Amino acid sequence: MTFRIATAVVALVAALLATAACARAAEPFRWDHLAFLTGHWVYETEGRLSEEFWTDARAGMMAGVNRSVRDNRTGFEYLRIIEDEGAIYYVASPGGGPASSFHLIEWEGNRAVFENKAHDFPQRIIYWMDEERLRARIEGLVKGKSQSSEWYWFPARSDAHLTGAKEMHSTD
Repeated sequence: MTFRIATAVVALVAALLATAACARAAEPFRWDHLAFLTGHWVYETEGRLSEEFWTDARAGMMAGVNRSVRDNRTGFEYLRIIEDEGAIYYVASPGGGPASSFHLIEWEGNRAVFENKAHDFPQRIIYWMDEERLRARIEGLVKGKSQSSEWYWFPARSDAHLTGAKEMHSTD
């Protein structure tokens, strides 16, 4: 009898936790979920500069740009987060070229995950705040192998970015 009660309690607790997780995941999207991106973010180290700018959300869109400078060479990417037919998409145009869209699949606190399983690389783009840093990670498969890269930036108004910010590459 005690075993049945314990089993029932465990099942009830598991059901309540699953319901709470579903309720949190089902929270409707609001543009303020992405407000943590807004601003001018920068790191500079060893002759390398990386910046990311994001506007606040207006009329169903946030606009952004990423710029990297190294050894007098520059790279850039136009970025947008848009609402289209009730869904939210991260749209990236590396070097001003053709756009690729990634659907927002997770948002909680200061973290957002965008995904496009049909894209060559990356298939996922993740942004989050880590204390005062904005962080980004791209990940996916390249020739069947898991690959990822991460970046972090400090607020441009902070002098902290001058001491050790970096880009990290890894193969998982």
